[in-house]
Amino acid sequence: MTMVLSLSTLNTVAARFPVQTAIYTTGFKSAAADALTQVILEQRQELDYRRTALFASFGCLYQGGFQYFIWNKLLERAMPTSHFAYKVVVVNGFFDPVFLFPAFYTAKELINNSSQSPAVCMSQGLSNYQENYKQDWINSWMIWVPGHVVTANLSAHLKVPWVAAVSFGYVCMLSATRGEFVVKEEQVKKASKALVRKVTKIIMPSEEEEEDDRQSRK
Repeated sequence: MTMVLSLSTLNTVAARFPVQTAIYTTGFKSAAADALTQVILEQRQELDYRRTALFASFGCLYQGGFQYFIWNKLLERAMPTSHFAYKVVVVNGFFDPVFLFPAFYTAKELINNSSQSPAVCMSQGLSNYQENYKQDWINSWMIWVPGHVVTANLSAHLKVPWVAAVSFGYVCMLSATRGEFVVKEEQVKKASKALVRKVTKIIMPSEEEEEDDRQSRK
């Protein structure tokens, strides 16, 4: 009985605040799925918070806001009487390849290379997407072709929460396969040089540093 009342309450809230429900559930779900992947599957000692931030923002903006617009606004107006199968094909064959993956790869580059301009990050993100798109599409279709068959037949306020529930597993897979941030070679070189300078100062301090040290001991 308590479970029924809880589900009824959640359904009422989702119906009253559909956009907010979509954004909050997908954002929280995406962050939780990435954290689970890092801690349980990859057995990391510490969370990569940039990576978790990437998935949280991606979940809120794309899976929450944009998917709500696609399913409840755009498709309902453009294809109001079409069979649900056509909507599933359009989302999987057009919207995800053209919008989802470019947005994900661009967001990843923006977080990984914050010093670069958005245009440079977008260019690099699309280049990475071009290398991986075939496997990305196959992984996506394995989950979202059957998943969106259900999405297309749900009430408007339940579409995105359903997407959030199913995509928990999908985000875990995306996190494991595409979430890792690559450390650039020049970043390694800069860090190595800085470490060498610090070690050199400790082992062979300059004359000024030796004099300052002697003065401090007096």
